[in-house]
Amino acid sequence: ERTNFWHFPEICGPLNVKICGKSVTGVSGGVARRLAEIGPFERAVSVGCGRGTKETALLHQDTVKHFTMYDLSPARLKEAAALQAKRGVAERADLICADAFASVPEESFDLVYWASSLHHMPDA
Repeated sequence: ERTNFWHFPEICGPLNVKICGKSVTGVSGGVARRLAEIGPFERAVSVGCGRGTKETALLHQDTVKHFTMYDLSPARLKEAAALQAKRGVAERADLICADAFASVPEESFDLVYWASSLHHMPDA
C-alpha cells in the first residue's frame, strides 16, 4: 500500500532526475547517486540520523568513509547501531545521542548530511 509520496516512482523518478540526472528509484536514490559521483567523503556528519538507514547505505557504498551521527532518540540510535553491524560498517560510525547544534565539534567534515530531520529544527 502506498501511503507516502516516496512510495510513488512517478514522483521520485522526476525528482531524482533533477538531483542526479537519472530517474532512479527511492526518495533518496538521486542524492545517494549524486554524492557517489562527487565523493568519496572522508568525514561526514549527520545532524539528525534517526535509524541511520541513508547514512548506513552511504557507508556501505563507500561514498562516506566515516560518519559522525547525531540523534536525540536513544531508541533510534540503537536501531542505527544494529543496522550498521548487520551491514558491516559499525566501526566507521560514531553514534551520539545529543543535539548536534548544542556544541561545535572540534573536528572538520567534508559533508554535512541533513536528511529527514529538518522538521525537528525550529531555527534551521
